[in-house]
Amino acid sequence: MSVRAVELFARWLAGDRIAISSRRMLLVVFAISVASLAYSIKILREATRPLIQSEAPPPLPPDHGDVRFGVPLTTRKAVFTELAKQEPASRAKGHQAFPGPELDWSAEDHRAGFERKSVAAAMARHKLSMTQVYLILDEGIRQHWAGPDGEPLRPTTVPLHPRRKY
Repeated sequence: MSVRAVELFARWLAGDRIAISSRRMLLVVFAISVASLAYSIKILREATRPLIQSEAPPPLPPDHGDVRFGVPLTTRKAVFTELAKQEPASRAKGHQAFPGPELDWSAEDHRAGFERKSVAAAMARHKLSMTQVYLILDEGIRQHWAGPDGEPLRPTTVPLHPRRKY
């Protein structure tokens, strides 16, 4: 590439409008544009592949006796207790980050973020899938299993009230 071509290319990269004075320069610009497009398509395919080609999760084993979701009752209760212990602190952190009644939904959403971290820890500790852990949490709430304070967890959530701009 000539010095002039490099200078023109640098100006083009800087966003300046340039007059392409030769067929050779036009081919260089075209080749760079095609290469950029091809690279962008490659990155896009790599980024979307897990979303498009993901495998379905394995089916849960059938229930039998005190085993549900492939997990015995003692383990299910232990997992529920771990998650329930985190609930009061998560609610307090949520309300601390979003004080005021007009922000209750945001506080609840923040609390759910802490819950996701607790679920991930339970998954790792008990070698369970996310589905199993959330099914265990749901079962404990529906069956009114006692939380750390002896009371069952609240099965309700705060309705969404979008914030108003004053």
